[in-house]
Amino acid sequence: MNRLHKYWLFASLLFAGCYHAGKESANVFRYNEATGIASLDPAFAKNQSIMWAVHQLYNTLVETDSALHLVPSLAKSWELSADRTEYTFHLRRDVYYHDDACFPGGTG
Repeated sequence: MNRLHKYWLFASLLFAGCYHAGKESANVFRYNEATGIASLDPAFAKNQSIMWAVHQLYNTLVETDSALHLVPSLAKSWELSADRTEYTFHLRRDVYYHDDACFPGGTG
């Protein structure tokens, strides 16, 4: 194969990768993970690849900053009982949740 054919082959492969799928994929979230994702349920996030995917979908009550200190996320503040057996989290008011009986009036 001569040099010109190699360039044309390379250019063809390059432009083939630039295909735009259009409307059919407008509402599709694509996440590339080599190891596979067994579950998107945070309770079953047992390895790093699942934890990374779950973190893209769910917020947590608290997060850690660059110095590994706890900082608010969904919880604006929290308290720990004197015997350290009970945590009370105060949730932000600007976050919406799914309706559930655990909320006052069943509205999230």
